[in-house]
Amino acid sequence: MRDIELKEFEWYFRDIIFRYYNEKGAEFEENMLVDIMQTHLRYKHVDKSYIEELIRHVIPNLSIIVRADNKIIIDDVLERYQCKDCLYLSYIASREELRCSRCNSTNINKFVFRRRDEVQR
Repeated sequence: MRDIELKEFEWYFRDIIFRYYNEKGAEFEENMLVDIMQTHLRYKHVDKSYIEELIRHVIPNLSIIVRADNKIIIDDVLERYQCKDCLYLSYIASREELRCSRCNSTNINKFVFRRRDEVQR
């Protein structure tokens, strides 16, 4: 398994957590992780055993996840940041270093989503 694959999978995993489970104390069964990841278009048709393997590699590296009694508990909330150098979006917890996931730059700001009609011309 390549580092690039793992890094990409971690980004998608953080994206799912941010969008749907980003609440401290949120919990779900560990065996639901594969189904959760298959909701993402990128992994919709990927074999479940391969996703399980990716999860086994990525989960230990995430500081926001706590395992307890076959459950996954979200221990911290994620914030979305955008790198000023490469414009990449990163999902970073409050206790993690503010660093771009792609280029490792520390030149990042909190990402503010603006609807199209709110953007000034």
